[in-house]
Amino acid sequence: RAGIIPETRIIESARSVGIVKPDKNKILYSFLGVAVVLALIIIFLRTIFFSRIESFQELKALKDTGADFQLIDVREPHEYDICNLDGELIPQAEIPHNIDKISKDKKVIIHCRSGSRSGNMVQWLEKNHGYTNLYNLKGGILAWAKEIDTSMPTY
Repeated sequence: RAGIIPETRIIESARSVGIVKPDKNKILYSFLGVAVVLALIIIFLRTIFFSRIESFQELKALKDTGADFQLIDVREPHEYDICNLDGELIPQAEIPHNIDKISKDKKVIIHCRSGSRSGNMVQWLEKNHGYTNLYNLKGGILAWAKEIDTSMPTY
């Protein structure tokens, strides 16, 4: 039939031999599934590429030079007790109730165990509270323990 796009012809051919049933809901659910997967990929890529990231080497240099910055640990108290970087402990779930403790006047580095929770918190604070001075510690405290302080216990 003239004027039908090639994808439609493929679906019609598949229907004619019984491969695809003419159920519009299946097609709709397929498109919705693809949309959800694409949305998750976009969120993942945004976390990796668009959050400002501070490396553990940069953090070490800031600490060594006595630079004025704030270091926030968003892990849980039991995690902080195992090992910490002497940052201010504000567990992830408590961040919304402690916005006033997070500086807008100097560099703020937020970290967790591996960088995932802290990356989420950086994005949330930027989106919902207009922060522009936040940095996520790439690799979290695990990277620090592996590369900077190998005597630090890990979990």
